[in-house]
Amino acid sequence: MSEAKKSKPELQLFDQHVHGGGGYSFASDNVETILKAYGAQEEHGTGYLLATYVTLPYERLRRCLKALREAMKIEKGIIGAYLEGPFINPGKSGGMKTEYITGWNFVDFRRLLEEFADIIKLVVVAPERDADLTILKLVKSYGIKVSIGHTTASYEQTLNYIEQGADMVTHIFNAMAGFHHRSPGPAVASLLSHVYCEIIPQFDHIHPATLELVFALKKNKLVFISDGTPLAAGGPKRMFFGGREVFKKDGACYNEEGRLYGSAMTLFEGLRNVSEVLGVKVDDLISMNKNFAESFWGVRYA
Repeated sequence: MSEAKKSKPELQLFDQHVHGGGGYSFASDNVETILKAYGAQEEHGTGYLLATYVTLPYERLRRCLKALREAMKIEKGIIGAYLEGPFINPGKSGGMKTEYITGWNFVDFRRLLEEFADIIKLVVVAPERDADLTILKLVKSYGIKVSIGHTTASYEQTLNYIEQGADMVTHIFNAMAGFHHRSPGPAVASLLSHVYCEIIPQFDHIHPATLELVFALKKNKLVFISDGTPLAAGGPKRMFFGGREVFKKDGACYNEEGRLYGSAMTLFEGLRNVSEVLGVKVDDLISMNKNFAESFWGVRYA
């Protein structure tokens, strides 16, 4: 049977960057809420995922991760936590609260890693906030992967951070310095390097031509993500998320200031967008997704 013709719960896609679904957020200290968020995603085709967290205050994030650890004992499809921050650029916060970003310090971050290194799988860092590589070295010392994102880093800074050990780039072109022919920036450095690049195949986030370009340059190291918020996977049209009121319009989410704040689509919907633009079969995109999940994250399909 064609993968694309299976029922959605049978698809078992892997979404490494998703914040919730069905009106429920992974950023909760309630285990049942986390399981409901996962269940909504599973019903819409995502069987494996990294529960993703925008930057939150230390104590609040700590409570969320304690609940996630318990949820992971119940639901094996949740393979870990993905932290967007805290050492990212406040000027490229996307829809996040900047005071949550600037409120962090190194001591609390190290304490968080010490307590939750067993479940934290990836941390997003802006290279310009880690000039001496202290954060990169600390995160990697716990066996946690590092992704470059929410950044104004130059082309040269980005390449250096990759050479020093960064594994990936978070939602390429979104929440990062743009391209200029005399200042190529982080996106070009990412595309011309060996690292994996996330991309959100939702057309408020990127132009279809940008998707085509990135696919041509990075096909074998491209990771399609939903960046889905709790408004995705059957969620409401409007709710509070990450300390802000968020609403959805088409497949995107916006905060009260009108800034993009993740998507309202599922990964399967995103793969269908890719197929329509690029003419690639959905089955082939699903195979790419599962191969990445197995090779990079060790997901084991039956």
